Amino acid sequence: LIIIAFSRMLDGVTGGNTPVAEAYIADITTPEEKKYIFSYTGGIAGLGLILGPGLGGWAASTETFGSLGTITFAGIVSLITLISIQFYLKESLPPEKRRPYVKESFSANFRLYKRIVNLNPPKIIKEVFLLKALFHTMMSAYVSTIVLFMIDLFSFTEKTMGTFMLV
Repeated sequence: LIIIAFSRMLDGVTGGNTPVAEAYIADITTPEEKKYIFSYTGGIAGLGLILGPGLGGWAASTETFGSLGTITFAGIVSLITLISIQFYLKESLPPEKRRPYVKESFSANFRLYKRIVNLNPPKIIKEVFLLKALFHTMMSAYVSTIVLFMIDLFSFTEKTMGTFMLV
């Protein structure tokens, strides 16, 4: 349980790829394209939520790697993603449209509420942010606990749990 809790916290701290991808898309698309493109990214994220646990369960069921199979598989996918970003993704904003860089302390990154207050976004933005935070918290809690529940209830192995999550 400690490893599961630690891995969920580590994923939360390092899992900022979705907002970055959404910001990039917002930078490179026209207002007419945004609805179309953002609906596709939502579908792709949903597909990832379906395929990810299945592939992770199958990777963990190998005799050679065991639980390290999931970590190895995720590491390979992340490495391919990082290499692709480094060599193929162009900067989305030209220098004249960028805000000046303001250096902040490392601890300022963890004071999210204060940063949001300083930005003073419109009420609708605050509400959307809150809804998104609640949704992601509920999904994280669901994915973290359903696995333990199903393993306990049906004595699933990694492979059968991965298949269950996939189906």
